[in-house]
Amino acid sequence: GYIGGVPNWQKVFHFLPVILVLGLIYMIQFSFYTAVTQPILFPSATPSKSKSTSSSQFWYLIIFLFYVWLILLITSYLRCVFTDPGVSVPLSEQEELEASTSYGSTPNSPTYCKKCAHSRPARAHHCAVCRRCILKMDHHCPWVANCVGARNYKYFYLFVLYACLDCSLTCTAIIAKIGNPVGPSNPYSSQLTFTIGFVMSVAFSFSLLMFVVLHGVLILRGQTTLEFGTLIDFPYNLGFIKNIQSVFGTSLFWCWIPVPGPCHGMSYELNRGSYRRSPCHEPYVDDGSKGNENTDGSIGGSIDGSSESEEVNEERKLC
Repeated sequence: GYIGGVPNWQKVFHFLPVILVLGLIYMIQFSFYTAVTQPILFPSATPSKSKSTSSSQFWYLIIFLFYVWLILLITSYLRCVFTDPGVSVPLSEQEELEASTSYGSTPNSPTYCKKCAHSRPARAHHCAVCRRCILKMDHHCPWVANCVGARNYKYFYLFVLYACLDCSLTCTAIIAKIGNPVGPSNPYSSQLTFTIGFVMSVAFSFSLLMFVVLHGVLILRGQTTLEFGTLIDFPYNLGFIKNIQSVFGTSLFWCWIPVPGPCHGMSYELNRGSYRRSPCHEPYVDDGSKGNENTDGSIGGSIDGSSESEEVNEERKLC
C-alpha cells in the first residue's frame, strides 16, 4: 500500500493483510463458481450429482451481477490500497508564516501538527502508522495497508459496498441452489475451499453491512470517522445531496465506478450555520456571526491579538 513514512523493511508486514483479503476474495468467488457458475454455464464439467436442473434467465442474471460486482470490488480495493490518500506536505517559510497568523480562526483555516512540525489544511490529521498528516483523514485501515483519506475514501466505500453485495449474493445463491451448504446432502462438502468461502461470505455479509451503514451515515452528514460527534453544529454539512456529491461526484454513472472523486482535501465548501465544537475537542474561533463570508467560502470573525496567540499555542499542542 501507500504507507508513506513507514520504513521499507516494515512495508512487507503491512502488506500481509492485503494478501489475506485477496485470498478471502478468491475463496468466496470459488464457492460461487463451484455451486452456481459451473453448473449453469459449464454443466458438462459438473459432477452428475450436482448438475443443474434449471438454467432459467434468472441464474444468468445472478451470475452476471456477481462478476460485475467482483470486478468493481477488486478494482476499488486495489485503488484504495495503492492510491495516495492525500498527504500534507511542508510549506515554505513564507507560507508557514502566513498560515500561522490564521490557525483555527475559521473552519477552513490551517492547523499545526507538532509531530510533523508544519502547518496542515483543515480536517487533516496525523497518522501514527503512516507517520504523515493525511488530508481529510477518516482512519488508518490495516486491511488496505493504507490510510483512508480525501483521495481514496471513495474507493474504500465502494470496496466495502461491493464486497457486502457479493458476499450477500454468494451465500443467498448457494443456499437457493443446493440447499443447506453445510448439511450431509451438500455435494461439495469434501471441498474445504468451498466450505470456508461459504462461511466467510455469510460472516462478511453481516459485518460489512454494518460498515456500509456506518460510513453511509457519515457521508450523508459530511463527516469522517474522526469527526463523528465532535461538532454540535457541523460546518461541512451541506445537505444529503451535496455531501454525497462531495465524495462520489455528480455523475449518476461514474459515482459507482472506482474513478477519482472530486475531493482534493485542501479546502471545503461551508454551510451558513453558526458553529460550536464540543468542549473536549479541538477548537477553532468563531464569533457566531452569519453572512460574514470570505471569498473562499469560509466564515470568519475578528479576534484580537491575545486570543489569536492563545489559539495558536493551543493548536500547537495538538497532533
